[in-house]
Amino acid sequence: MKTKSFLIIFFFVFTTLNGCKRDTSTICDKLLEQGNAGQSLLKGEWKFESFAYTLNGSTIKYKEKIQKGTLAFNDTTMGVSHTNTIRFLYTLEGKNNIMIKMKGSTYINPPQEENDVTVALINSLCYVIKENKLLIHFTEKDKKNILILTKK
Repeated sequence: MKTKSFLIIFFFVFTTLNGCKRDTSTICDKLLEQGNAGQSLLKGEWKFESFAYTLNGSTIKYKEKIQKGTLAFNDTTMGVSHTNTIRFLYTLEGKNNIMIKMKGSTYINPPQEENDVTVALINSLCYVIKENKLLIHFTEKDKKNILILTKK
């Protein structure tokens, strides 16, 4: 009887703990349900708007504004203009997955905001375009995991 009780309690605790974890694929899927993805949609210039947070990809809480900067997408490269100019290579995979690697930068005395944008881009997981907004989901840092940009 004790063994059955222990197994039931163990199963309940295990299921509860695993159910509370954020699943990146779920966030990416929920984001994609709200918009579209595709290389042709990415091309062009985007203005940084804000960092935000989502627990599940459905509800996005706006956190902090990004003061300046733009991001321009070409076929396989993208460039950030903020205080410095930063170049990245990107590849798209699956439905809306994105992998971004830093290629080069002038990076002279970057402000914290530029560092935060760079870290978010390097740690990007997926994206979606919703109306005139580009939402990039990245590995969570300081209760931020969405980078929001507006089409210029």
